[in-house]
Amino acid sequence: MIGAEATDYQPGEAYFGRNDYIEYRAGNLPVILTAGHGGHLRPDEIPDRTWGVTVTDLNTRQLTEKIAAEITERTGKYPHVVICHLRRTKLDANREILEAAQENEFAEQAWHEYHDFIETARATAKADFGFGFLADIHGHGHEIQRIELGYHLGNVELNRTDTELEAPGFGWNSSLRTLMLRRPGVPFPELLRGSASLGDRLNDRGIPSWPSSDHPAPGDAPFFRGGFTIRAHTSFIDNSSVNGVQVEANFEGVRDTVSNRRSFAANFARVMQPYLYENYGYSVGTLPLYTLQTDAVELEKGGSPVEFQVIREGYKNFSSTMDIDFGGTATRGEDFLATNTSIRFSSGQTAATFSLLPLSPNEDSGDKTIEVRLAPRFRQTADTSTLVLPLGDGTSQSVRLEAKTPEVFESDGEGFFRLRRTSEEGELTVNVDWDGTAVPGRHYDFARDLPESVRFPAGVTEKDIAINLVNDAIPEPDKEIVLRVLPGEGYEPGYPSVATVQLIDDDAPHGIMVWLRGEVDGNLLLDSSGNEHHATALPAGRGPASVSTSNGQAIAFDGEEATAALPKVTFDSPEGFSIAFHFRIDPSVSTGGHNLVSFGSRGTAGSINIFLSSSSTLRSWLGSASASSLDAVTEWTDGEWRHYAVTVDAHGIKRVYIDGQQVRFSSGWVPPLDPDEILWLGWKPGEADTDGFFGGAMRDFRVYSRPLVPSEVGAMASGELTFDAWRHKHGLPAEASPLADLDGDGLPLLLEYALGAAPSSPGRPPRHESRIENGRLVLHFLKQTSTRDLTWRVQATDNPAGPWETLAERPAQTGDWALTPEIGLQDENGLISVTDFENIYDSPRRLMRLQLELAD
Repeated sequence: MIGAEATDYQPGEAYFGRNDYIEYRAGNLPVILTAGHGGHLRPDEIPDRTWGVTVTDLNTRQLTEKIAAEITERTGKYPHVVICHLRRTKLDANREILEAAQENEFAEQAWHEYHDFIETARATAKADFGFGFLADIHGHGHEIQRIELGYHLGNVELNRTDTELEAPGFGWNSSLRTLMLRRPGVPFPELLRGSASLGDRLNDRGIPSWPSSDHPAPGDAPFFRGGFTIRAHTSFIDNSSVNGVQVEANFEGVRDTVSNRRSFAANFARVMQPYLYENYGYSVGTLPLYTLQTDAVELEKGGSPVEFQVIREGYKNFSSTMDIDFGGTATRGEDFLATNTSIRFSSGQTAATFSLLPLSPNEDSGDKTIEVRLAPRFRQTADTSTLVLPLGDGTSQSVRLEAKTPEVFESDGEGFFRLRRTSEEGELTVNVDWDGTAVPGRHYDFARDLPESVRFPAGVTEKDIAINLVNDAIPEPDKEIVLRVLPGEGYEPGYPSVATVQLIDDDAPHGIMVWLRGEVDGNLLLDSSGNEHHATALPAGRGPASVSTSNGQAIAFDGEEATAALPKVTFDSPEGFSIAFHFRIDPSVSTGGHNLVSFGSRGTAGSINIFLSSSSTLRSWLGSASASSLDAVTEWTDGEWRHYAVTVDAHGIKRVYIDGQQVRFSSGWVPPLDPDEILWLGWKPGEADTDGFFGGAMRDFRVYSRPLVPSEVGAMASGELTFDAWRHKHGLPAEASPLADLDGDGLPLLLEYALGAAPSSPGRPPRHESRIENGRLVLHFLKQTSTRDLTWRVQATDNPAGPWETLAERPAQTGDWALTPEIGLQDENGLISVTDFENIYDSPRRLMRLQLELAD
């Protein structure tokens, strides 16, 4: 059965290798249990091993089977289980093959079967759940009766302080390495031995375990760090989403009797519920998951009570109590009563209810808030999201506001806010105010079109406010549109009185895979590519930070410990790939070789390393060490901003650009990139390597799954766009003429380039209109702000046949407008408004036009 596909295995069924030496019990949970040292078979065809450890881990097979049975009994589902039934004198499945099988063909086949079955389980867990957790069950004979949790960290590492362990080198060289990427903001020592670590969860069940908050380090006592299985089948080997631990179980009280094995198995199954939920957001169901629900959206003093429901899912064959917390500006006992502050569940009970009773109004206090959340005890697992409900005072008129579309894409065309008032009596006019990082006219309606007040007719309690979005083809950071209810006659701003619509820019350059502009949210470096390849800042809380520069946000690295890692992303393609970014090396930071970008070990196949080999040499190593060094020589530590780009094309030609100019090239790239590596910024991962951090800043970091052309690199370096670079950015053929109309909308490419329109989507330009304002004709249009090869002219005439008079002109290569006297011009973030000098009432006909000319 070893050659069967993963999809052929039926959960709960057992499959065996040759002579039943190896057993695989297929699962349908993301839990993988392995037992390599508890076998009993001693076949004559396999001679005894003559070197290495040969002592059997007594009762570990039985312990593993008990854990699996307990999980199944509680969930009705099956963990993956892989067992070696050969005695350790015949095969040590937790060693590499030479020591494990010692060149016996039957032992070697069993070894391959054992590890192939684990790989099958691992692949199934990743495919079904997006992650997996492997527990390799062993037994130790150490004097201290404790559980030793081996994450590939031994005495030397665990005896370090938490501050020392936060350095990326330690977490990265553990079997929890990618768990750090799943838990941004949580320090690695907290994951390893903190208050909710696996060790702490076991301690709470009366099972002494190292490492944990109670027992953080083994000191000088013997301690198993973890062996071949957790190195070969967790994220340690390939940066996968499967993490794991070697569980070294003591004999007394755990493995020695059937009763103790049963007790440990039950506790291990219980621990899996909170551990997997907190780290992976997954409820395995070995204990209940509690959630809080209500259909109510608001309460009113003197009104009807509101019912809440607490749902208990998962294993529930026991009684339990879930506590409830209340908060907000409303006071329990004065503004409302709660029928319960805790909920008691009897065995088997799935749901329970409680109510909030608003008390009678006693004053015109306006809206207050009631916050309700579950408050799990340490052994419980619950969704602790807070439900917030407004509590009206029952007498005054409150106006509440919400974003009906909290997130909208530019291409959605419109978004909505919703106003609600608490009474339908009479007419009401509500004052509002607009704010946010989105610019009216540039990103949504003109400011003059935005209402300053909203009228409610009698009998109407809800009013929607539509916002018309500008759908351009100009990539920008995401923006916010903020609306606020202002005080007014006959009402009070309620809760909430402020709402935000997040305007998501969905204009990404052709072929871009990662785009870190410089925005940091907590411990995430936000990706603007649309692919959600957000990087994780490490160490948690002290990683790279966002700083403001004259050219926007940048990511600052301290040269001591700050780094960032991206989740696994495939960006090489048959066409090639590119990496480009702006950087500045801080001259005050002294480091042994600033590492800017690292992907794999230097000089190995499929690797990329960009680093400072000296203060004057920026070195790019791509692939093997031979013919791999592309050096750029200048004084890099002068504190100046520079732009770097490296491209690899379909022919294996590697090119390095500095500040838009090609400085080195060579042939010989051998694809593909190493599929088991991830991209690091500001550090070079290595075996316990915590040196070589980057000190400085980086912005506009981009990864493409295609080679950039020279004009694109130049545009990125200078910030000035050209028509040729724009063509490639949108994936248009290089031979496309400026006058071509590829999408058939009647607009030539030159006009779409100038006005920020999408060249491959039929439709009008994003903003192009004329109006009469104060008796004069005004032409509004949106333009690409960074173009440097266009001459812009706004012209006017009384006769369509001409002549046309130039009112405003902006020549190529300059940012200044030349204006005719009395002409008004406004340029706000690329939204141009040109006001004619002629009064329309003094002319029988007046026309304005925009004329564009592409420089050679």
